[in-house]
Amino acid sequence: MKDVIITPSVVARLLGMSEGWVRYVALSGKLPCITTTTGRRLFRESDVLALKEKLEKQPAPELA
Repeated sequence: MKDVIITPSVVARLLGMSEGWVRYVALSGKLPCITTTTGRRLFRESDVLALKEKLEKQPAPELA
């Protein structure tokens, strides 16, 4: 099955985060991305869903 390629805005909506956070996570290496020759980042849907699952399993931080 061929993987679907999605944009940072779609990733942000899927994860409930901002596009800035998506860029940060991609730059930190926690979310693999494809960088085009023009510098645009694109993401494999399977990588995004795997990260979403990992984030959902983490305990919520306690508020002080």
